[in-house]
Amino acid sequence: MTGDNANFTMNGGEISGNFSRTAVTGNNGGGGVRVTNGTFTMNGGIIQNNITNRHGGGVFINQNGTINMHGGIIRDNEATIGGGIGSFSTAPATANPTINIFNGEIHNNEAELIGGGVNIEHGTLNMYDGIIHTNNVIAGNNNQGGGGVYVQNNSTFNLINGTISNNQAIRGGGVKVFGTATANATFVMTDGLIQNNLARNNSAQVDGGGGVHLRVGTTFTMNGGTIDDNTANRNGGGVHVYSNGTFNLNNGTISNNTANGTLATTGGGGIFVMANGSANIQNGSIVNNTAVSRRRRNFHSRYQLFKYNYF
Repeated sequence: MTGDNANFTMNGGEISGNFSRTAVTGNNGGGGVRVTNGTFTMNGGIIQNNITNRHGGGVFINQNGTINMHGGIIRDNEATIGGGIGSFSTAPATANPTINIFNGEIHNNEAELIGGGVNIEHGTLNMYDGIIHTNNVIAGNNNQGGGGVYVQNNSTFNLINGTISNNQAIRGGGVKVFGTATANATFVMTDGLIQNNLARNNSAQVDGGGGVHLRVGTTFTMNGGTIDDNTANRNGGGVHVYSNGTFNLNNGTISNNTANGTLATTGGGGIFVMANGSANIQNGSIVNNTAVSRRRRNFHSRYQLFKYNYF
């Protein structure tokens, strides 16, 4: 679907078993649905078992395209980037995709590199309700991950309500936020639940963030909600803050998370902060978290070059 005034409304039915093979660079993809500069409204139905070798196994939102998901299910889709929903813009200064999730379910999708459930790039993701669960990212170098949601490069994720649960990746089992010095990425959590996600293990010290992983050029502001019962097989069961990432806890609860790393440099069942990362705690609760290494069960900093402020 292409065009500024193009509209597609799905009230029921099924889009399944489709395959989109495209060039592996640029704004390509959409195993089930592709939207370029138009609006896709999903009120019901199922988008499942679709595959692409680029963006958006189930749905690809391109340029100024928009998806309004009020219900229905997006499941069992596969992509390189954004297993369930992917987005991209080749002109981020003027064209920005938008993903609005009002309700519905995004689950059991898989991405090879980033964003098992949803990937937002050069755009905005607003989640008002619904659930993103049981999605997976296969690979995992420093830039990859985000089992449930991956937020990158001039993008904003607003979690107003809803649940992100039972997703997994090597970094950011629930959510990974990744930016650069010139293309920041932002995650604002007003309410909702990030629960029972897993950051799997490999040998890298940057691995972690069962609930949320922040990397370079990112800000995560938590104004409410709960990050609970997530697991990192190395660092930061609840939240992992990497170099030049910033975490602002203004309210909400980080509880019952676990960091399973056993080395002296691992820990932070609730929050783990690496060199030049920042954690600013205004209010809220960090309670009942566990670090197997017994180093700072609720909070751990690997180095001294960090900001950790209580107000």
